[in-house]
Amino acid sequence: MQRGPRLVLRVADCLYVSGRELGSSRHRSECCEVALLRNGRPSEQRFALKVNHEDTAETRQAFLHEMRALELCRSCHFVVTLHRACERQLVLVQELAAFDLSKISLYNRLPLSWVRWVTASMVLALECLHCQRVLHLDVKIDNVLVSFDGFPMLADLGCAAHLDTPDDRIALETFRGTMTYAAPELLEECSDGSWRHVASRASDLWSLGILCYRLTFGQFPQAHDDPEAASTSTDQICAPAVSDAQHDALQCMRASAKAARKPLVPPSVVADMAPVCRPAWEFAVSLLQQDPSQRNGAAWRAKPHSWRSNLYDDLRSHSFFDGLDWDALAAKRLSPMDLSPPLCAVELNRNLTV
Repeated sequence: MQRGPRLVLRVADCLYVSGRELGSSRHRSECCEVALLRNGRPSEQRFALKVNHEDTAETRQAFLHEMRALELCRSCHFVVTLHRACERQLVLVQELAAFDLSKISLYNRLPLSWVRWVTASMVLALECLHCQRVLHLDVKIDNVLVSFDGFPMLADLGCAAHLDTPDDRIALETFRGTMTYAAPELLEECSDGSWRHVASRASDLWSLGILCYRLTFGQFPQAHDDPEAASTSTDQICAPAVSDAQHDALQCMRASAKAARKPLVPPSVVADMAPVCRPAWEFAVSLLQQDPSQRNGAAWRAKPHSWRSNLYDDLRSHSFFDGLDWDALAAKRLSPMDLSPPLCAVELNRNLTV
């Protein structure tokens, strides 16, 4: 969205007036805050509008995957809500959030009560997606939004893939996601220099382990030889044949693949604060297993036609979540997480007018 005069946008049968920019994403897509127009005037209803400016076969396919995934998960409180979509314009109108977790990760390690709250919410989000045979493939701090009522939501399904094979795995043509959160099976270099990217539900569980670890300890669980790879995502990769301009991205991919296969070393804080931090560390480690079949939750049990199918009973029963009322959380009957540390971000979001 260009800065300057407000724009009136028609999406399907509704009119919106544009406001502040919310950022950009892969495939040259941009987000801005919009207000629904009623009788020619902006209403109190605010949304996030995501528009893709590059209409190619690849971006259109990504858009359709994201739209379909969001439509399948309308009943889940922990996946961002899709309000309206227009395939012709490549536009999604979604729930507006207060902020994303990257804003509060600036505070270094989060209180463990927050980590537990966010991680449990992401378990429910992945349970919803996976029951619908949808893989997110880009679970990371930046893609966890916090709603104005204080509940975490998983967003940005532009990398999503739909399982359509009997063995519940899918071979991707190109890498999707953010490399430092990617499971080892998504970063496998073959002897001929090509790459294999095999995704499954367990791939998202690995990323959940990275997320939990980072929120708890403020760092990645494996030392990374190339810090720039932490910010390298799917739009910078094109394999197997690459130009000179893509050489650095491939080097980042190799560094990430190497890091993903390094043994996990518990940070010193685990020894220093074992009674407090150890359950979070043990939960993350249970997901960060090299063999996808050995990850906690990999032995999933799905009941058809309902996302509340307790797909991940093994995750729910982990000691990290002792005492958590999962049904109350799923129904949003628990008290929201304390918003006081990032209150400035929330207030800015509420006070900015369109």
